[in-house]
Amino acid sequence: MHTWDKELLRRLLILITDETGMSQRKLAELAGVHHAQVSRWKSGMHRPDYESMTRLGAALRKEYPKLPDLTGALIAATGRSAHDEAPPGIPADAPVCTAEQSLLDDPEINDAARAQLIRVHRLGKHMNCRPLAGEQAAGKAASLQVS
Repeated sequence: MHTWDKELLRRLLILITDETGMSQRKLAELAGVHHAQVSRWKSGMHRPDYESMTRLGAALRKEYPKLPDLTGALIAATGRSAHDEAPPGIPADAPVCTAEQSLLDDPEINDAARAQLIRVHRLGKHMNCRPLAGEQAAGKAASLQVS
């Protein structure tokens, strides 16, 4: 049985609602679940399933394009992985991740939020892309003290 990080999931859900201004009810709608289920997730009573997290991630990307892709982080927080529950692996020709670069370049995000969002993005293990490489990205992330 997989373990899951209840506190990380709770923090991610709070981060999403804080950054978007959406209600818990709207978050539940995007995930395709009853609003009471989101309360259970936040309290650690129930572990979300893979499908709910992928549905939520996809809806967030569509409705809030300035928000970084949190799908991988949401799935990782549940202790699940794309390898366990979705088609295998990322092909070698998958696009290189640009999410971190977007976060680093976005003038509307303050440094504290930027650092937190990059950390959260990295928790997702770049499930849909290859990690961003390069000295410039590494240097900017280091200046924010992102590990």
